[in-house]
Amino acid sequence: MSASWLDDPCCVVFVRGLTPEEALRRLGAEPVDDDMEAGDVAYGLIRAERAEGGTVLIEWNGFSVIIERLQRPLSAGTVSAGVFRNVNHDQEFVHWADGHEVFRLDPALPSDSLEDEEGAEPFLADLRAVGLLTGDGEDGPDADAELAVALAMRVTGVTADPALVSEGEGPRGLVRY
Repeated sequence: MSASWLDDPCCVVFVRGLTPEEALRRLGAEPVDDDMEAGDVAYGLIRAERAEGGTVLIEWNGFSVIIERLQRPLSAGTVSAGVFRNVNHDQEFVHWADGHEVFRLDPALPSDSLEDEEGAEPFLADLRAVGLLTGDGEDGPDADAELAVALAMRVTGVTADPALVSEGEGPRGLVRY
């Protein structure tokens, strides 16, 4: 069982109210053989897992969460939020609602990231609640991508256990971007 969401380089997206199949369809994912593994493609292999309140999308070594042409249709009529972390520990959080980006931030430096993000204002209490920001608006002492995953669950209302990363068996598809 995985202890965290982002032990390996990956992208995790939470989307409210969609089934795994609908989420993959909205991304334009092509069906894949059951034996295809993440190492078989450079990026784009996404698994969709049913979660409380919606779906969790997991992409190994990918960055679909930050690609507008994927997130716009995924979030149409609903909300999505996700986090990616690559092998160099570059990381980003992005929140979408009804086809529009709400805000994005670097989970390691959230206060710096929010300086120009007007869309984040309504979510400052959420950033404090998960520990990304302190009460006085400074970076939380443990600010990182794992806390951003907690923020993604909080703003979407979709909750799941990180064991889905290693133990999930949901449908998969290949997204070419």
